[in-house]
Amino acid sequence: MKFIIIGGGQDGIIFSYLISKLNGAEGEILINKKKSTLTNYYLPVKEIGSFVKEENYKFIEEFITSYNPNYVINTAAISSTKECNNKSLLAYEINTNFVQKLANFSKNKTYKLIHLGSSLEDQERPNCTYTNTKKLATNYILKTNNPNAICFKLPNHESPLRDERFFMRELINIFQKRIFYNNDLTINLIDGTVKREWTWAPHLLKILLEAIIGENHKVNYKDISQSLTLTEFALCTANIFNLRDIKIYCEKSGFINYKDEEIPFIDEKTCSWIKKLILTKKCDMYNLKKWCFSEFN
Repeated sequence: MKFIIIGGGQDGIIFSYLISKLNGAEGEILINKKKSTLTNYYLPVKEIGSFVKEENYKFIEEFITSYNPNYVINTAAISSTKECNNKSLLAYEINTNFVQKLANFSKNKTYKLIHLGSSLEDQERPNCTYTNTKKLATNYILKTNNPNAICFKLPNHESPLRDERFFMRELINIFQKRIFYNNDLTINLIDGTVKREWTWAPHLLKILLEAIIGENHKVNYKDISQSLTLTEFALCTANIFNLRDIKIYCEKSGFINYKDEEIPFIDEKTCSWIKKLILTKKCDMYNLKKWCFSEFN
């Protein structure tokens, strides 16, 4: 069984680890540029430059043809909401147009293209460039009715691999400074009121990989996700580590006092992966052998 992974972000790295553990599986990763050393990946890597350049995209098509994979998993995307808003034209090029090209090329081929959409597409978020670009890509694949292009709308999924483009890295850093160095625990949020589904990325992608191989194109994420606002996530994390002095300021709802808030219930699975998320130091973020496994079967 042969895989091509396009994109070297969080999902690409975790998929490379999971595929490397499959008996008889092989694969390669095509990345834009080396954001870190090759030892961060668990499959051979090809650096091809910007995906939006026509000559680089042609190389992708030629490589897919010559490699003859069973599956092409596209993880290439601008996923940070802030980065999407700041680079909206590039976001549409990568998150929408690039996906449409891949989908068109997959027609009448022998492999399956796996497109990773977002559950946020089902929410009304007119001012969110990320959501809009992902929705356009998903709708295009569904409209063209291409049996070789499969869409999975994934809930929010986190791991220590988040970098500074994402607020989750900032949140991890804040809690780590309090736990490891006893610094102040102050969190500033733009909007902590919107509910989202939270999942542990290794567990989610393991289930997704099994679904891809088993040709199960409908996955129920409710059993593995927890619905929380960003404020609730921060409060739950503080509660897990018995940190009562947390200070949260939300631009939308003002100051939040830990003592005045009812801490939402989270199940044991969620509690376990949040601990792993926070306690994995940044120097170990690429050491997937330490944290990239699932206790939940």
